[in-house]
Amino acid sequence: MGNFGSVDISDLRKLNKVLEELEQRELEEIIESFAKKVAAMLITLITQKTQVVTGDLRRGWTGGTDTSPQTYANSLEVKREGESFVITIQNDMKYASYVESGHSQQVGRYVPKLGKRLKKPWVDGQFMCKISIDEVEGVIPSLLESHVARILKDEFNKI
Repeated sequence: MGNFGSVDISDLRKLNKVLEELEQRELEEIIESFAKKVAAMLITLITQKTQVVTGDLRRGWTGGTDTSPQTYANSLEVKREGESFVITIQNDMKYASYVESGHSQQVGRYVPKLGKRLKKPWVDGQFMCKISIDEVEGVIPSLLESHVARILKDEFNKI
């Protein structure tokens, strides 16, 4: 019989080891990091769409601080509810929901912060959250694909 040569399977062993390590890595950890990435993107979009009078409403999206959206999102807790992972973004300013959804007002009333009298009985909402959520939902599949691809690339670069 002839000699067919030798085969070096050390790279296949390395690949197998990387895949085993990736399999052992918590899937929840990957999902949690993705949720925080999406939350940061959402906070960025909402903040950009939030009107500025004093800046308090805008800062409210990052817990009343001037931290970056990513830093703030990383501090948020991701909760598992059944098969879903939930991360809550909120603005604690009392008037945030009125700016978002609209509100009625008393015509003629003087507002010192604005320095003028109110003229319209209804102020339309800005819908900065709703619009931003719609925008983010549209790109989540491609974001997830790139997130997983980056994780795999990082793992395969270990070989």
